[in-house]
Amino acid sequence: MQGAETKYRAIFEVLKDEILGGKYAKTRKLPSESQLMRRFGGSRVTVIHALQELCAKGLIVRRKGIGSFLTANARNYGRALGLIIPISRGEIFPPICREVTRLAQEDGYAILLADFMTAPPARRVAAAKRIVEDFVARDVLGVVFHLTDGVPEAARINEAALKVLDAAQIPVVLTDSDCVPFPRHSRYDVVGADDMDAGYRLTRHLLERGARRLVFFSPAFGSTSFANRSRGFQAAIAEAKVRGTVLAGDSKDVPSVAALVKKHRPDAIICGNDRVAANMLASLSAVGKRVPQDVLLAGFDDVDFARFVSPGLTTMHQPCTEIGRTAYETLLARVKAPQSSPRTISLFAPLVVRASTNHEPLK
Repeated sequence: MQGAETKYRAIFEVLKDEILGGKYAKTRKLPSESQLMRRFGGSRVTVIHALQELCAKGLIVRRKGIGSFLTANARNYGRALGLIIPISRGEIFPPICREVTRLAQEDGYAILLADFMTAPPARRVAAAKRIVEDFVARDVLGVVFHLTDGVPEAARINEAALKVLDAAQIPVVLTDSDCVPFPRHSRYDVVGADDMDAGYRLTRHLLERGARRLVFFSPAFGSTSFANRSRGFQAAIAEAKVRGTVLAGDSKDVPSVAALVKKHRPDAIICGNDRVAANMLASLSAVGKRVPQDVLLAGFDDVDFARFVSPGLTTMHQPCTEIGRTAYETLLARVKAPQSSPRTISLFAPLVVRASTNHEPLK
């Protein structure tokens, strides 16, 4: 039994290597079962077992009475796509990663996954350069890249990575936001939630709840997505002709939050994301402000803990799976047509209303 198992595996490995090496690319047809039996000296059962394994891997399809043929995706096996995403940094990233990986595997591609943020801060720029150089050496077809943000060295990390990929002429699709500030557009495709629209609609929600002194609060080292959310906030404020302030800082810093409350007397605070909002919730409680009775509070992303903090956090849902799927499809289109004009694909972010803004309209 062990001999038959070893024989079938040997036949499978040889045929797999030949398929990936392009031996059958022109005719797309493998030798018949009888020809394979003569070539490898195996029984029909052993040959069929090897062919069934090739089918299971998505390399061939068997047509009864006709033969075995390469699948449309057979040429993708052995080819890789790169995925650069800070999966260690938050809950929105694993769903994007899972969707890109799922689709790539269905099409026969391998995924090379990288997270620049796992390196020590002083080494992140060098780590980014080294990782993408490895991508180039491994001949990746293209890269889905979620730009690094939220740290002082973010711009240098992104610049180092993109410089290497550009020099190798490897197609890149950015997720979440562009690498240049609004209203400019880089030469890369960009796929993400429509942050400006999300910021506008979330602000409108708070205005409808009666807020008239609103603050948009984001980290000091925010991303382009934070800036776009802020622009939506400012557009809604200008339209409503009410008081709105944009601030940056640390929402965990209770003295700073106390100073914010004293100076601006906000009746609503929109935070750049849910994590910032959760920290703001704790700081507001520490300075004696209740949510939502004294201050309405909201964020962005709809991460899991937004449902479980008390009160539950109103937020804009990040369409993570859709971002992953669209980014993957956009990358394949870019690989096929590298000279086509860059596209920005903005996806809708639904409003999720919870208790942090679900209070009687403010007077």
